[in-house]
Amino acid sequence: MKRYDSVCGICGARDFVPFGQRADGVRVVQCAVCGHGIVECFREDVESLYGDTYFSASDESAVGYSDYASDGEEGVAWAASLLRLLKPAGRVLDIGCADGRALQLLGSGYDCFGIELNGMMAEQAARTGVSMIARDLLDIGLKTYAGYFDAILAIAVFEHISEFREAFSTAIALLKPDGILIFEVPLIRSPGDIWYRSSLEHLHYPTEASIEYLFREILCLPLTGSVVEVMDFGCTFVGITSRDPETAQRVGFEYRRLTTCDTSLLQGDEALFRWNLDLMHAAQSRPEILALHRYLKPADWTPAMLHRLFELWAYREEKLKSITAYLPQIATLEETIARMRATRAWRTAEWTVSVLRHIAGGGRDLIMLASPRRFWKNTRNLALALKLAVHRERRAVWTSHFDPDYYRKAYQDVARAGVHPALHYLLLGYTEDRNPSPDFNSAFYRRRYPDVGGGGINPLLHYALFGSLE
Repeated sequence: MKRYDSVCGICGARDFVPFGQRADGVRVVQCAVCGHGIVECFREDVESLYGDTYFSASDESAVGYSDYASDGEEGVAWAASLLRLLKPAGRVLDIGCADGRALQLLGSGYDCFGIELNGMMAEQAARTGVSMIARDLLDIGLKTYAGYFDAILAIAVFEHISEFREAFSTAIALLKPDGILIFEVPLIRSPGDIWYRSSLEHLHYPTEASIEYLFREILCLPLTGSVVEVMDFGCTFVGITSRDPETAQRVGFEYRRLTTCDTSLLQGDEALFRWNLDLMHAAQSRPEILALHRYLKPADWTPAMLHRLFELWAYREEKLKSITAYLPQIATLEETIARMRATRAWRTAEWTVSVLRHIAGGGRDLIMLASPRRFWKNTRNLALALKLAVHRERRAVWTSHFDPDYYRKAYQDVARAGVHPALHYLLLGYTEDRNPSPDFNSAFYRRRYPDVGGGGINPLLHYALFGSLE
């Protein structure tokens, strides 16, 4: 057995506390500094776990996949869909590519490369046109590919590699300056987490705090990500980063928009990504997600997708049967809640919450207005807004291109914060390349007119005052 708890794989600390015990008896410890979890000790021949049976394990096994040929696509299709939106072409490396499924889903326009430990899977990937460049991410020969890739995928990979921090550093070094890394790791939220009973080949048990620490304190890179809750299973963390701050901001904003906006605003490949992430991967079969099926093309309906849909359907039917017994209790509870909502105390509480929300929103408006870092840009845009207000025709241009309902739906963080949508876009939203409506692209306008972006002028404000007249 090999000990892994001598030093933290992220921050290098040597102070650990108990973090639970797996179903196989292996203890997991947590770094007292950064919060990262790691097995106390595990077998030395870890590579032997990833033989051919890893991809066709028995249903009772807590290691590997029971049927990767059928189940593999549901775990990676979302990443391929997202990459097509963020990087429409270029050189792509998939770390732990298995049979190259994610790379195949990308379609044309990409030069595809892979790293895969299992020989049989590597051969299958190579037969599909993937250039296999290594068995291990930490292979010293990969240094020749430094700064080579436009994008790297690492889906359910880093938790298997003993040198967690070095694995991230190596992957990032393989990117071009404006390249992007899209990764997913399991996320531990409690010592009794599902990950202690499943995928027992894992060496690392990351927490949200430890991932943030890794990027903030060690890698010093911007990170955008979110927790993905897989229905009736566990959680994972999906993250996106880049060495280039502007690229990191752009792709991070786009990821947040795609994962949080009202699904009625999504079409085409954007709808496919949300379908693959929320339904195929996370098994969240909400009506608004199911409604996205109308945007899927015939080619999107792969056998693996249909297999997943029937699997979820069967699971849902079984769950509905078990819920039926509780329907009378639910009806009684609904009646109780209805009586409570009719009381004066409830109505008073609702009114109080509404007032507090408006006060909080107003406070955030004031914070935006008074930001010292943005004082001169805010002053300039507010002065131009006043100029706009006295010109009816130019004001009409702004009004025709700014849709507050769209802005709230597309950027739900703004809606939740209670900030005035027009003020948010005027002073802050445009700097994050948020769009005021579907028919005005802030990022495109700023790129086309560098003096507008460089001068800190709101692009729609500039268009309404000057651009529409040119």
